[in-house]
Amino acid sequence: MDNEELKEIQNSVKILADKIINICEIDEEIKNLYKGTQIYLSPIREKPEIMFLGINPGPGHYNHTNKIRSYKFEPQEIIDYLEHEYALADDWKYIFNQLNYLDGLKYAFKTNCFYFATNNSTDLKKLIRLSRRYLKNEIIEQSQEWTKRMIQLISPKILICEGFSALNYLKSFLGSELQLCEEETMQAGKNCKCARFGEIIVFGFARRIDSRFKDYDIIIEKIDEYL
Repeated sequence: MDNEELKEIQNSVKILADKIINICEIDEEIKNLYKGTQIYLSPIREKPEIMFLGINPGPGHYNHTNKIRSYKFEPQEIIDYLEHEYALADDWKYIFNQLNYLDGLKYAFKTNCFYFATNNSTDLKKLIRLSRRYLKNEIIEQSQEWTKRMIQLISPKILICEGFSALNYLKSFLGSELQLCEEETMQAGKNCKCARFGEIIVFGFARRIDSRFKDYDIIIEKIDEYL
């Protein structure tokens, strides 16, 4: 893995995060939305079986530090799902226990489409919209570049988008590079979408409003099929 390229991503993330911090000093509305920056929610893994891709970090680290300059640019020692208790972590532990493959969770890689933390995805959209007053479209454009480079550097066998919103976001900027597998999606049912990004199989699994997944059986079936 090209560690220099990872460092380059981290440095460019910090530059943009510093810009947001400076904006927070003059814009109270953005300050109330922004909860810090976090890139990794696991150790760095090269060519893992599984990579998880969410939309953006929640406010967990901010709630612990109570500081908007809440930077976490280094990888974690343990994947977040095995270190903390919350709805999504509980779902993944249940799923991988059913697969009898907890090591698959332990050695997975986890990050997000956006590294800038908010309380929820609605606040993220608002943060991006309001930031255009100062940064134009920089958050969107930079995040797209970082996401694509990160997927290519990590190069997982299976990329799991945690919700259709993450998969749709990938499709919005990868375009024809992300090939939707229409027939396989139809066979899997309405709560699963399948695609390919080069040699990487990509899944999007539907989630409910409470962040729980809608269909555990199809998630277990599809992961088991491609491991």
